[in-house]
Order: sequence, then C-alpha cells, then structure tokens
Amino acid sequence: MIIRPFLLSLMMAAPLVPASVALAASVPMPERIAIEKSALPSGGEQIEQIFNVDAGSLFSATIDALVAINAPIRRVEAAHGVIESDWINPAANNFEGRLGAIGSPTRYRLECRIERSDSGSRLLVTTYGQRFFASQWHDETLQRKFGPELFSAVADQLAPSTQP
Repeated sequence: MIIRPFLLSLMMAAPLVPASVALAASVPMPERIAIEKSALPSGGEQIEQIFNVDAGSLFSATIDALVAINAPIRRVEAAHGVIESDWINPAANNFEGRLGAIGSPTRYRLECRIERSDSGSRLLVTTYGQRFFASQWHDETLQRKFGPELFSAVADQLAPSTQP
C-alpha cells in the first residue's frame, strides 16, 4: 500500500515543534525575570522600605494601597513580586497637577517589587515621571515624591483593624 510508507515517513520525521520551544518548555523559568524595559520610561527614582511581614502579606497590602491611592494597576506578577501601575495623571485630582511645577502637565508610573529580606520583606518602589511639552511626553524626575505616600498607604493596610 502507498499510504503506509507515507505514514511511516511522517512518524520518523523531525518533530514540528522548534527545538527552542521544546527546550523552553522543559527548562524551568529562572527566579528573576526581565521586565519589559521598553514599556517603562528611562531612569526612575527608586526607594525602599522593609516591613516586618511575610512577602505575601506585603504583596496584598501593596495592591490594596495602590487601589486606596487611586492608582490604576497595569500589571501584577505574583510569582515574581511585581506590581506596576499605569500612568497616573494628578491633573484628575487637583489644579496643581494640571499645571505641574512649571505650567505643563505631568504624569507618573509606579513599579513595585516585593523581595524577601532577613528582617521581613522589602518593598522597592521606582517612580517614573514624565512632563508634557513640545506636543509629547518627556521623561523627567518629578519634584513630588510618591514612594513615601505609597509606603504610608501600605502601612495603613498592614495595620491591624481596630473594628470589632
């Protein structure tokens, strides 16, 4: 029969899955994963604070704190301890934000990383700022510091409830 040799040749042929895909599927992902740096502006100001709680509790409290300060959440990677906000435009909340420090609109984005440390869990917050001028957004270090505001909101989320 003609069909049998054809089927046999298909069975003996190399797999249709490329070797790189097959290898990636069999090798576990590394502990640290590179973030899409192209999605974030260059630079950014990073500050950190250590909280005396486990990483899971800090991760949940950070998400709740971002929601409490009206930060739109863009990405959450629980396995890697990363939470990223979308662009936050202070202009929606006050006149100063619409004008910025020198009369042009500003916006910022927060990237939060939760890491285990010897004395609890570390929250690293990187703030990326931009100012709008010449008909486009330009990366800029903002004068207002948003990290301490987030740390305070996280501490409020971690505080034990006083309600019965």
